Amino acid sequence: MNRKQKKELRQHLSTRQLMGIDQLTEHGLKTARGELIFYLVSPDNLSVLSAEGVRGRVRALTELLRSVEAVELLQSCGLALHKKETFIDTRERTVFRHLSPEEKAKIVAENPLYGRIICRCETVTEGEIVEAIHRPIVPRSIDGIKRRCNAGMGRCQGGFCGPRVHEILSRELNLPLDQILMDEEGSYILTQPTKEGK
Repeated sequence: MNRKQKKELRQHLSTRQLMGIDQLTEHGLKTARGELIFYLVSPDNLSVLSAEGVRGRVRALTELLRSVEAVELLQSCGLALHKKETFIDTRERTVFRHLSPEEKAKIVAENPLYGRIICRCETVTEGEIVEAIHRPIVPRSIDGIKRRCNAGMGRCQGGFCGPRVHEILSRELNLPLDQILMDEEGSYILTQPTKEGK
C-alpha cells in the first residue's frame, strides 16, 4: 500500500479509530491494545487554571470523544451520514495581534472598535469580540467569548478584561448585566444590586 492509499484510508477512519480508543469511561479510556488510561490532572502552583478549570478541560475532551462515539452509533443503526460538499471547514476571523501595522491601521479606520484593546494579555480588541458575538452561533457567556477569541485566556485569566467583556455582551445581546452568565446555566456573575438609591 503506497502513501497516497494509506492517507485515503486514514481519511475514512473515525477519530476514535485513529487514536486507537476502544471504550470511553468517565475517568479514562481503554485503547485497542487493552491499556486503560486514566485522566489524572492535578494543577500545581505554577498553573493558572483552577482545579475546576482543569476538570472542565478534561470534561470537554471526554465529551468530544463521546460525541464521536455517538456519530459512530448513528451510523451503525443505519443512519446514512453524507459529507456536506458546501461545508466550510475554516472560518475567517480577524486576529488583530497577527496583523501588520498597515493592516491594523486599515482595519481601525474601517471599524474603530478594533482600535480599543479589551484584553491586554492576549491583545484582543472590542472589534474581535463584537465580531464573535455576531457569528451564526452566538456565544452567550464570558467563557464563550474566551473560547472564541481568547479574551480572558492570558495571565490574568479575565481579571482585567472580564468586566469589559461582560459589558460588551450585555450591550450586543441587549440583555441586562445580571442575565449574562460566566459559562453554564446558573453561573451568574451578578445576582442583585448591592446598593439601591432611595
